Amino acid sequence: MKPKYNEATPAKVMVVDDHPVLREGVIRLLGRENDISVCCESDSADSVLEKNTACPHDLIVLDLSLGDFYGYDLIKLIRSQCPNTLILVMSMHEESVYAERVIKAGAQGYVMKQVAVVTLLQAIKDVLDGELYVSNSMRTRMISQLVDVNNKASPIAGLSATEFQILQMIGQGFGNSEIANSFNRSIKTIEAHRTNMRRKLKIYSGRELTKYAIQWLEKQ
Repeated sequence: MKPKYNEATPAKVMVVDDHPVLREGVIRLLGRENDISVCCESDSADSVLEKNTACPHDLIVLDLSLGDFYGYDLIKLIRSQCPNTLILVMSMHEESVYAERVIKAGAQGYVMKQVAVVTLLQAIKDVLDGELYVSNSMRTRMISQLVDVNNKASPIAGLSATEFQILQMIGQGFGNSEIANSFNRSIKTIEAHRTNMRRKLKIYSGRELTKYAIQWLEKQ
């Protein structure tokens, strides 16, 4: 079967990361590949949809955290507005905590920034070939969770995507009003989320939740 992408019809890729050195490094890496063309780059969430609409890409290599913007909502927006665009998340955050969530949000793969260049390139190629990419250890873990009915997942896994983002913001020191503004929701809504989070995490006070969030974030 003829490869989908080749020198005559290279895959169009956008690299999105707010760290210029890392972004330029990925662009240089992909520039060596005859079947890949980096058409655009971005350092913020604001321009990604605009650029992808103007120049539809086959793949977006996306940093999960762009300033104060969390990538889950951006992934969902890209997938809803540009369903043919594939997404590979590249992040410094621990794969075991984040990979399953970004895939549920609509991404086709997750790779950590610390990996070797050859691994990053393989992840990009796999996603372009229509495969889901996670590390071998993460793939084994995900399969184990499917087949092991007695598997006891981390309490974090029970949080919704919104609750997960709120937990991160609590750990970073944001208060209810700041979180409410970030989500464009009322403070009462954020308080309701915090109550649900305490129930799921078996935490019985707001102070304990803040402590839990800080300690959890420090481990990532």
